[in-house]
Amino acid sequence: MTPHVKEMDCDVLVIGDGGAGLRTALEATRNGLKTIIVSKLPPNEPNSTSVIDSWGTYRESEEAEDYFRLVVEEGNYTNDQDLA
Repeated sequence: MTPHVKEMDCDVLVIGDGGAGLRTALEATRNGLKTIIVSKLPPNEPNSTSVIDSWGTYRESEEAEDYFRLVVEEGNYTNDQDLA
């Protein structure tokens, strides 16, 4: 079976629909750019570091190392670790 292939064009291709991806897409669209968002998850599933395993972004200082590790692992080690 051959997979369905559809060609599309855009000015900005955003890969990932987490908070950063959606913010990027919003700004690009506001600036008149044709924007496409691609995600591995359907739109009704959360895909943001802040909601991984139902965790919020606030942590006690003693939990910081574990949370950092979770963020980096969920990002498949592609995160800017200094920023994370």
